[in-house]
Amino acid sequence: MKKEYNLKEMEILDYVQRNHMITTAEAVELTNASESTVRRIFIKLQKDGRVERIFGGIKKIQELETYHYHEIVTTNVEQKREIGEIAAQLVDSNEFIYIDCGTTTRQMCEALADRVKSGEIQNIVVVTNSVINLEILGACCEVIIVGGRYSTDRKDVSGNLSETFLEHFRFHKSFLGTDGFSFEQGFTSTSATVSLLGKAVSRLSEQSFVLMDASKIGKVAAGITCRLENVDGIITDSAISQENLDRFAEHKMKVFVKK
Repeated sequence: MKKEYNLKEMEILDYVQRNHMITTAEAVELTNASESTVRRIFIKLQKDGRVERIFGGIKKIQELETYHYHEIVTTNVEQKREIGEIAAQLVDSNEFIYIDCGTTTRQMCEALADRVKSGEIQNIVVVTNSVINLEILGACCEVIIVGGRYSTDRKDVSGNLSETFLEHFRFHKSFLGTDGFSFEQGFTSTSATVSLLGKAVSRLSEQSFVLMDASKIGKVAAGITCRLENVDGIITDSAISQENLDRFAEHKMKVFVKK
């Protein structure tokens, strides 16, 4: 049945279609409605499957075909922080590691920087394809930035030059991000070049871990980064269902999650 919307709801929907997202403050100004009215509209539009709620607003529902860092960085922040803290604890002193691009790996870098600054771990070297990770870790440990073609949407570099650059390295551990995961296809990315880079990194690492909030399970993007059997562990948040935990156990996959 076709949904009917009033003028204020249509104004917000039209704005989101054109601009991909809208904050609560922007919606209040746009519709001249109260903040509580705007929140009720957001809830209605989410229930109707027209938008997705994010921190401080709503955004357009999208298939996993595009990636815009400025949008994704505001989603599932607490879950990503939880995952990042777990991942950072897997790093030991004197290790040479790779940290992938992404908003979840960003949280890992924040937690890792805290461990380094406190003196809890020492003498680590991080290789990354993310300029965000470089900004976070550059002041507290040695960071090597991968060369390659820069993506303004993803805030990272990838491509043939990046893969060639990495051929010279062998990592103790790699920490990869993902845009989606299914038990049939494995870990997937909206970027083919990032997928290929992830595959290369997993082959060059003694241990590979994938950071993934539970909402990505069942979502599939175009490029396959790596299969489940090529990963040593999944780091996820406590919202993961028991059913999915059981399925990972069937595949003999170690899952790191907050107790």
